[in-house]
Amino acid sequence: FCFVVSQSAIGFILGPKVGNDLVLIQLGSVLHPQVFRDVVGGWSVEERAKFQDHFVLDFWIHPTLYSIMFICWVTQRATKRGSSPIPYFLHLYLIAFAGLCDIMENSTHHELL
Repeated sequence: FCFVVSQSAIGFILGPKVGNDLVLIQLGSVLHPQVFRDVVGGWSVEERAKFQDHFVLDFWIHPTLYSIMFICWVTQRATKRGSSPIPYFLHLYLIAFAGLCDIMENSTHHELL
């Protein structure tokens, strides 16, 4: 539930223009900072402020929430199935790593602003 609320709040903060550009930013800007600069350069001052405002949720809170949500889901599934603990622990590390990568991506975007 918290994940859905957080994701919805981020979408509301960003608005339609910045929200649509977010996919392009996420896919291309970490390895190619000029992509980020080009996209953000096409935004109005208000749209840029919205992007900065979204960091309140998206910098740490949102990645932590979705990591915890998926860790709980994998734990529940593994417990219910009686699965071997080895793949279960690998999944947990991958989920935690994905959250960490998201935080690093957000840090990069914040620095590029």
